[in-house]
Amino acid sequence: MIMIDLPGAETYELQFKYMPWGQVIDRVASKVAELVKPDGTVVDLMSGTGLLLKKISLLRPDLTMVGIDIDPGYIEYANLHNRNENVSYCLRDVSEWQAERAYDCVLCTAGLHHLENVRHSDFLRKMSRAAVEGGVCICAEPCLGDVGLAPKSAKLLEAAKLGYEYLKVVIRNDAPLSVIQATIDIISNDMLGVQSGSSECKDSIAQLKHMAQVYFGDVEVEKVWPKNGREGYGDYILTMRE
Repeated sequence: MIMIDLPGAETYELQFKYMPWGQVIDRVASKVAELVKPDGTVVDLMSGTGLLLKKISLLRPDLTMVGIDIDPGYIEYANLHNRNENVSYCLRDVSEWQAERAYDCVLCTAGLHHLENVRHSDFLRKMSRAAVEGGVCICAEPCLGDVGLAPKSAKLLEAAKLGYEYLKVVIRNDAPLSVIQATIDIISNDMLGVQSGSSECKDSIAQLKHMAQVYFGDVEVEKVWPKNGREGYGDYILTMRE
């Protein structure tokens, strides 16, 4: 089996309407609007179709923002639909990208798990180095429940649980077939990622927080979905400062 490619740009952006991740995007946009200084700078790594930066630009038109993504189709969509005077997009591989300047805010939402697991920690370090002194980094990620040192089968079950909960949400929200299929593809990729230990393998929030604390002195964790008060599977936002 091989990993299934991400959906096309239109379906990718439509997912935010029907999946819980749309709540995360809205929350991150409000946090950036609240935390970044006037006339500040923002870079969004693995920016996808640019919806997040478009939302931020409507809240904070004074900010200068750039989105970086490796997918030409997503960049083209972003330039057509989510570009503003203060927002630009760049076609680059973030794994090779090195910041030519420091930013007041560095973002990565639902991107970390698309990298090989062994590169997650290094990517958080890259985020920290791209921020100005006193700046803020925000990493939002879907996470699996923590299984500790349990057998791989336990992590496979956690991947299945997260994917099934996503699928229930999009079906209940009357999502179109394209979004339902994209959600099924998430389950397939997560199961394959856990089995092979390759990319598209999500961390638990405990693992993610532990990695972040290596490079940031202040790591604030917020669970956006589901609102059950437990540190299990779900969508999280880490707000990180040195």
